[in-house]
Amino acid sequence: MNFEQLKKGAARIVNLLDSAGEFQDNKDITESQTGDMINFAYREDVFPRLQNQYKSYFEQEAIGPNYTTTATVDASSTSSTLVVTTNIFTESMVGQYVENYTDGVYAKIEGYTSATTVTLDTEIGDTWDGDTIRVLNRVHLLSSQADDAYVVTSIFVRYGSAGDYIRTDPGTRGDIFQTGYETFDQLSPRSFPTNLETSSGTVQGFSVYPLFTRSDDSAIKITYTEIPEKLTSGTDIPRLPMGHHEFLKWYAVYEIATQRGDYTLADRAMGEYERGKRNLMSSYRPWSADKPVQMKLPRRYDLMRTRTI
Repeated sequence: MNFEQLKKGAARIVNLLDSAGEFQDNKDITESQTGDMINFAYREDVFPRLQNQYKSYFEQEAIGPNYTTTATVDASSTSSTLVVTTNIFTESMVGQYVENYTDGVYAKIEGYTSATTVTLDTEIGDTWDGDTIRVLNRVHLLSSQADDAYVVTSIFVRYGSAGDYIRTDPGTRGDIFQTGYETFDQLSPRSFPTNLETSSGTVQGFSVYPLFTRSDDSAIKITYTEIPEKLTSGTDIPRLPMGHHEFLKWYAVYEIATQRGDYTLADRAMGEYERGKRNLMSSYRPWSADKPVQMKLPRRYDLMRTRTI
């Protein structure tokens, strides 16, 4: 059952359609609002329950770089002062590594002066002039690798472009940094979730230690449970087993009936919606090695087998 059929199925019950079977413009609930209700049930209620029971079935993989900022070094750089031709630096970059991608060397940012100027822990003189640099991330944003992530299940990293991926040992920042004198090994990397304040708001991400010192377009690999795409087109079909779509319309019926104060219909709609969820969860069997397909015979066959003449 597609999105259009779900919306109209709900609208028909609550009298939102005209004689031609189309949404009426002068009603208290619009087609868009009906669709939003169905999407809420699908993405915010049903999907989290499914992914919690069958994580591996919904798991996706994403590979991304360990840097996001690149620039050209200005000729005014001298001693340990790095100057670039464009505004790329922020105060939060202090402590991160910057790689001279042209020469294959790196240094740590020790001080912030302006958006174009920082101080490094190494003297570069004029040797970096005109070269391309890359600032290696301390916080890796999910939005740059998996903007549809619901739950990150694992984080893998590699510290050389030809190296093997190593799974990080996850924890919290408080677990990993307890004394301030911790050392980290590239053979046993650690990771923890964190957030980054950006001009568009707080963005979810994660940090990996030890920090990267070489840029790599495929340095990070994450596995995650993805959030299903929002149903938008009328032909969109929910990522649910066939035969388990129609119950989604009942959530929209419940919301509309509640707004109208029709609590008899609201109770009926919620009952139908919850019944549909139970049927889905009890019969859903993904095709995977660790979750073999199971078939449940109807109860009448069991009664036939056990009855006596």
